[in-house]
Amino acid sequence: MIGDDEIIHRASFDPMHVHPKKGTLKNSFIKGVDLLKGELSVWRQSEASKCSANDIADIIATPDGNSLWGLHGASAAAIRSLISPDDHRRLFCVVDETETNDRGGHHPAHAHIRFCQHQLAKIEDTSSDLFIHAREQLIQLLSKSGLGWARPNPTN
Repeated sequence: MIGDDEIIHRASFDPMHVHPKKGTLKNSFIKGVDLLKGELSVWRQSEASKCSANDIADIIATPDGNSLWGLHGASAAAIRSLISPDDHRRLFCVVDETETNDRGGHHPAHAHIRFCQHQLAKIEDTSSDLFIHAREQLIQLLSKSGLGWARPNPTN
């Protein structure tokens, strides 16, 4: 179980998730297909996960042609507090999807953000109003919470 006080980080990659001139996050930061499938990849920073933001940055696999730009974190409680404008019920769950086994399984600090079932039933696809609203809220929360880790500036 993921505690409310755990910091949940979403990794951003440059150029995949970052506007080149603005330096802000694109909508692709919250991948629509993954969110609809309930598999938006996030990382837990807590005593329970035994991972710091630096540990997480070292673990994350970077997609080809990109570099890790930052880790954007918010408490699990803050993510769970995002609500739908129509029914004022919770939008998201933060799920410990870790299945550790003797073959390697998943990393114990890995988790997923997914829509709560009562919300997912109302979303047809990534163009639905509720999906767009929810993704914008999640991006805004993770953006305003600041970077838990940022790519170091190269020194000259």
